[in-house]
Amino acid sequence: MEWATAIVEYSARRVRPTRNRRAARTHGFEEGKVSGAKGDWHGRQRFSGFRELVPGTRNNSHPIPLFKEACMYRCSATSIEGFVQQLAVGYVAHGYWFYVSGWIPEDKNPRKTDEKLIRQYGLDVSKWIRCRRKKAGLANVQYLRYERFFVLLATHGQHSFFVSEPDFQDLREKPIEFAGYSVGCRRGPDARYHPSVRLSRGRWQTLRDHFAWLALRPDVEDVTAAFRTIRVAPYAPVRRQLLQLLRHVNRRRKAASLELVPVTALQFRRRPVAPFREKPVRPGG
Repeated sequence: MEWATAIVEYSARRVRPTRNRRAARTHGFEEGKVSGAKGDWHGRQRFSGFRELVPGTRNNSHPIPLFKEACMYRCSATSIEGFVQQLAVGYVAHGYWFYVSGWIPEDKNPRKTDEKLIRQYGLDVSKWIRCRRKKAGLANVQYLRYERFFVLLATHGQHSFFVSEPDFQDLREKPIEFAGYSVGCRRGPDARYHPSVRLSRGRWQTLRDHFAWLALRPDVEDVTAAFRTIRVAPYAPVRRQLLQLLRHVNRRRKAASLELVPVTALQFRRRPVAPFREKPVRPGG
């Protein structure tokens, strides 16, 4: 048990007793991050002496850190599909229903705008802090951007967001329209609100007009190929819209005694994507 004695002696000499996992999560509640003396709480520095104290333990070359570094907020989506996925599945599904959206001017750096909003609304916080804010009746805020289009979202509760952005909208009443998608929140059969992603009214009308012109092509392969070129993320409402479009085309082809377009021309499986870039935004540069 010499190694156990060594660990106890090392802990008593280097680790303050008030700093445990729970204290690390609760410390810095107001400022939104775990902080301490410079280098004091970095796992590798704190446990650098374990290799000498505990010879023969497994994975000695990779000491296990007790605490994580302060989180870095991810907000810049790398694709339209990733933006829509994070907005609907990551935020709207968790009660982020109030929003403001807009475009960053051409003369401004989007990265600087990201850092400004992250600092202004205190977004760089852990899930533990967000959970405690929710239990205390306070709102949480999220920020998401694709190129120069951005959206700020908030949950129910008290927050400076509602004071700074008095013209905020409610997703349950007015969906966010971007890049041909309409992202909103609708009540389902279970009487609960769920995220809803469908084609926007403008994109839907464009598709209807285009396929109304293609519907009476004699060669069914031409129409089938046109359906397969529709590049959209097939969320459930989008699938219903595409099926409605297919039925509309087949009704016209049936009336003209033409071969019907098979349902296999549509894509029904949605593949999840990684929404963010590799390097997240670190507030303060």
